[in-house]
Amino acid sequence: MLKKDINDILSNLLCGNFTEDDNQQLEAWLNSSHENRQRYEELMNSDDLLDKYHLFHSIDKDAAWRRFHSRKKSYFDKLRPWLRTAAILIFVVMGSYWYLSRPTIIPPTLSKEVLSAITQSELNGRNEAILTINGREYVVTNFANTQDNAYETNDGISSFVPSLEDIKGDAMLVTRHDKEFWMTLDDGTRVHLNYNTAFTYPVHFEGKTREVELSGEAFFFVAKDQKRPFIVHTPQGDVRVYGTEFDVKTSSPDREQGTVVLVSGSVGFTPKGGMETVIKPGQEISYNHNNPSSITVRNVDITPYTAWNTGVFVFENSTLQQLMSVLAQWYSIDEVIFEDEKLRNIHFTGSLERYGDITNVIQAITSVCDIEMIRQEKDIVIREKQR
Repeated sequence: MLKKDINDILSNLLCGNFTEDDNQQLEAWLNSSHENRQRYEELMNSDDLLDKYHLFHSIDKDAAWRRFHSRKKSYFDKLRPWLRTAAILIFVVMGSYWYLSRPTIIPPTLSKEVLSAITQSELNGRNEAILTINGREYVVTNFANTQDNAYETNDGISSFVPSLEDIKGDAMLVTRHDKEFWMTLDDGTRVHLNYNTAFTYPVHFEGKTREVELSGEAFFFVAKDQKRPFIVHTPQGDVRVYGTEFDVKTSSPDREQGTVVLVSGSVGFTPKGGMETVIKPGQEISYNHNNPSSITVRNVDITPYTAWNTGVFVFENSTLQQLMSVLAQWYSIDEVIFEDEKLRNIHFTGSLERYGDITNVIQAITSVCDIEMIRQEKDIVIREKQR
């Protein structure tokens, strides 16, 4: 049995007073029945409800009632039955009108910085993916108009993309090691795929849920839909979304640590064979590739997880080896050669332009780390600075 009433726990969540004990009790309540989860989804998907909730709780209802009752007692006693009936009728009529007239789906709004980064990605040739539909592959560079931007390659990938309006079923997008891709789902949800990522999605959402599959890393700007929850399936577990912005990075044999980082809204992560854990904005769920049910929740700086949406790499206390591993893929570097092994452990904190020329990136790193980086065709040699 819950120690607190569930309404008190949801109140704490909405008002920012959510505790770890509240989180544990909320998880137990969500997992106890489908009806509880549905009620929670409806609550978290309603911006208007949040506004009304905060307004309601800002009023001293007891004091207002006492003042009104003391002044109008006798008159109110006569009209009480009629007022009660009228209030119920007004509430039903206005509530029904508000509920039926409000939009079912609310698409996300992207900031100017994000929109600028999308343009830069396209202009620098970074926005590209392989689109697979009905067993055929297409290269796409702008998802807004796939028929005009697909092209044929030496691998025999088709240059013609059929109209998505006529397609049913699932499609898949795959990015290469030096590409990313921005796309828009059927409901208006915006998805930013990082490099080396595979993303499977329905061309048109049908049914009571919106479900996609991810292997790699993606940032989601989810369209709010009160009637259909958004679910991201990963090899290690499922992320259930309640209208929000978040980053998902799946684990793999090459990358043992998987993460889910919440920027705004609410998400829950259910590992394979485990129970759902709900996190708050500014928190990260991390898990190990070999044991996804053993998860860790911690507070994090969300900047490194959101900066790549605005065209920036952010590194926080990363070793030079970790930094170069990222840049080697992005800039198609064949090999990074360290003349001295101790150079691998030099630490770097800072930001680098995601769409900048590699020459500028090298200059920024060498000035901060006090080293030399020499380009030799497609290799980079790192050595101590020559005095």
